[in-house]
Amino acid sequence: MRASKENIKTNFLFFFIVLGITLFVGIMFVYSSLFAMQNIKEINPEQKFKTYIIGLIIGFIGAIFAFLFGNLFIKNSLIMLAFYIFLNMFLGIVLFAPPIAGVTRWMNFGPFQFQPSELAKLILPAFLAFYYSKLKNKKNILTNVLIPLILCLLSIFLIFLEPDLSTTLLILVISLITMFLGIEDKSVLIFFIVFMLVLGITIFIFQDKFLQSYQISRLTKEDPFQSQRARDAITGGGLAGKGPFAGEEKYYVPESYSDFIIAVIGEEWGKIGIAIVVTLFLFLCS
Repeated sequence: MRASKENIKTNFLFFFIVLGITLFVGIMFVYSSLFAMQNIKEINPEQKFKTYIIGLIIGFIGAIFAFLFGNLFIKNSLIMLAFYIFLNMFLGIVLFAPPIAGVTRWMNFGPFQFQPSELAKLILPAFLAFYYSKLKNKKNILTNVLIPLILCLLSIFLIFLEPDLSTTLLILVISLITMFLGIEDKSVLIFFIVFMLVLGITIFIFQDKFLQSYQISRLTKEDPFQSQRARDAITGGGLAGKGPFAGEEKYYVPESYSDFIIAVIGEEWGKIGIAIVVTLFLFLCS
């Protein structure tokens, strides 16, 4: 018993050490990329960075809270149902928010921008885990596959309407993996796999009916500007990079502080830096 508690403490300490290193590295790259973004769009890097730090602190406190009490949440039916309802409520409300860059993905709260779809990455897998833990009939296709799939697709469809194709696909994959792990009966599992293959083939064949032209372009060919600029920055960094806050290619990478942060990492720290960051995330996931 004592050995078990000591292992838990050791794992907990290791997790927070890795998390602290990851956050420090992330803060450094965000700070560098925010100043690089001044060449592309009008932003106040100092104000943006302060907002980022405050958001990071709030997120960190929330993560600690979820880490300590997440298991209690998943076992509570009222809490999980409330999470699911509030998630879809926010996903619906954001569709009527003022568009930013032609899309409605963010809600503004003073200096902060809140993206409800980010909550779906946490709430949907947790809700599915709760659903399957309460499920009594493990062999019914309706309750094991169709009902949870419909519940997920409601949230996924609202995200798709923003439109946000990348987050839609990511949350769809996360939801399917969670369902795959939750289904115990082999016959139901086979039906689930066949069903998803048919669904995937159908979407691929009729992609012009589901996707907008720029979304199809992103899936079928590279964006000549964004992707090329990011590749130039990563290639220019070489193996070891040009050093912290050094390099020039990142100044021409759009959204380098968010979507294309890997380009900043590649130019400043090179391929080694990218490998280190990926390794840190693998440790956090393990």
